[in-house]
Amino acid sequence: MTNPSNCRSLYAKVASCYDLNGQQKDQCFKRIAGFTKAKVTDEASANNKEALNKYEKGETTAEQTSESISLIVQIKQKILQNQTKSHIKPFMQELKAKLRELNL
Repeated sequence: MTNPSNCRSLYAKVASCYDLNGQQKDQCFKRIAGFTKAKVTDEASANNKEALNKYEKGETTAEQTSESISLIVQIKQKILQNQTKSHIKPFMQELKAKLRELNL
């Protein structure tokens, strides 16, 4: 982490997003992350808790689940490092594809 205060600031900004549901929650996170023009197609599909639940039920493998969660962490780190949308977008697309494979 290059700047821990940026991390704390981001968490403070997104705190209100956790009170929302579905598409509103997704749009809130995207707005704060700077993805205001991004299309919202899967409302809450990028939820690593859902991936873990599917793993616990035996519906996914450990590898599929860990890959999805790892991508979420990587995306979060890139956002916190203030990387450009064009740099982050391929990771978002990869995550979206993996989540589709898991039917999330």
